[in-house]
Amino acid sequence: MEKIIQVYLPLLILSIILSCKGASASTQKLDLVQSKLFDLSSSRNFHDWLIHPYFEKDIFLKKSFFIFSRSPSFLDFYNQIRTGDSTKITEAISNTAGTPNLLNFKLETSFEKRLFHHSFSFSSNQFLFINPNTPTVLDSLMNHTLAGKTSKRFFFNRSGILIIPQITYGLRKSMNKSFSINDLLIEQPDQTLSNFKWIFFSELNLLLDINFKILNLTLDFKSFPLINRDYIYWSLVSGLKSKKFYSPFKSPYFSSLDFFFNTTPISGSNNDKLKTTRYGTNLYLNKYLNFNVFFLESNKMGFIFTYKNKNLSFSLHSYEKTYLDEYSFKKRGIDFNYKF
Repeated sequence: MEKIIQVYLPLLILSIILSCKGASASTQKLDLVQSKLFDLSSSRNFHDWLIHPYFEKDIFLKKSFFIFSRSPSFLDFYNQIRTGDSTKITEAISNTAGTPNLLNFKLETSFEKRLFHHSFSFSSNQFLFINPNTPTVLDSLMNHTLAGKTSKRFFFNRSGILIIPQITYGLRKSMNKSFSINDLLIEQPDQTLSNFKWIFFSELNLLLDINFKILNLTLDFKSFPLINRDYIYWSLVSGLKSKKFYSPFKSPYFSSLDFFFNTTPISGSNNDKLKTTRYGTNLYLNKYLNFNVFFLESNKMGFIFTYKNKNLSFSLHSYEKTYLDEYSFKKRGIDFNYKF
């Protein structure tokens, strides 16, 4: 433990210094929903990104990972505003005012070499929103990210402590722009971001998990900027997860379950701390099927239904959140991992 502290404490101090020096007046603090668009590149998996710090015992096996998630109306809305037809654009904006539209996807492959875990990914995140207070303006925030991650797992069996430091690095291009109806007749949001430059970035993630008799305590320091010239969205996630409770009888509904709770008490972004609360339960139906029911922002319900075998996991998800405290949106999608 002392050796690890000696190695990584200077790195943490250096990251803070670089972050303070690199954060300029043009560096924008993102809110909770927007932050999720950018920290997808450094997240370990879909579950970890959406609701709860999460890791697997065999995390360093070779694997591929894919996630696709979107609001139901995103593609229809995007196609309408890309037509250049004033009637269709006006109608689309009128029908979609107050409805945040999001799309996320990520493709990643990972492997272990020289005692370190490495992964490479491409992710794309897109956000379109029309505030009813300014109904003739479309706000857009999009990014494409090519990222690499290098991490190392340290497990201390006697104390039950797991530490995973991770460095994320790569290239990102992004668009943060508002369009009026007249603008959309001439120029539309471009999903490819072909006219924007790639910018180098680097981030630090540090996960600490302590294994107690009845539960696990997790602290996850996410997306802290080592080099950052565009957006601020780092956070410290704290979480509790119970051990599995096994059914004392043969239940047709589940063989075991556990509970989790987590929140984000500290962040560098404009997060409403109360809205970062997430809690729920994992119902293990059998050795292959898992049904995860959770609540975001205290009362917004979601679920993840997962099939998992030795080499493959596949899940469907649906959840609801709010943007700017009042505008509700729903997302649905899939994710899968294949280990080879």
